Order: sequence, then structure tokens, then C-alpha cells
Amino acid sequence: MSELSQEFVPLTEHELERKGAELAAALTHLDELEEQRKSAMKDFADRKRDLSAEARKLATVIRQKGEYREKQVTLFELMPSRKSRDDA
Repeated sequence: MSELSQEFVPLTEHELERKGAELAAALTHLDELEEQRKSAMKDFADRKRDLSAEARKLATVIRQKGEYREKQVTLFELMPSRKSRDDA
């Protein structure tokens, strides 16, 4: 009958270099993942801000029971414009 056990084994120089390269790759991947998280959080914050602004605008319209809208108007000149001294 045999059993498995673990024991500490010192690494060779080549193994240490390989583990160092693995660590560097893992840290690079971690940095990339962190950048993706930051970008996603910024996108989330931007979308949340836009939706919050729209909700506040709609709440104001409902609370006031009305809203401002664009309206076509025609302006009439009631008095003729005065001639300047240069026109005279």
C-alpha cells in the first residue's frame, strides 16, 4: 500500500525563471482585467447618470403637470426702424 505525501523541493534556476515568467504573465493579465473593470465601471456610471437625468426630467414634468415645448411664432415689426445717421 502506498500513500502520497508532499515535501518541499528547492527549485532550480531554470524553474525559478519559469515561475518568474508565469508570475509576470499573471500580473499582466491582472492589470488588463483591472483596466477592463475600470472601463466597464465608467460606462456604467455614464449610463446611470444619463438615466437618472432622464428620470429627474420626467419627474419634474409630472410634478408640474406640464412642460415647455418648442412653438413656431411669427414676429411682427410694429414700428419701422429708425434710419441711422449714416443712412441719411
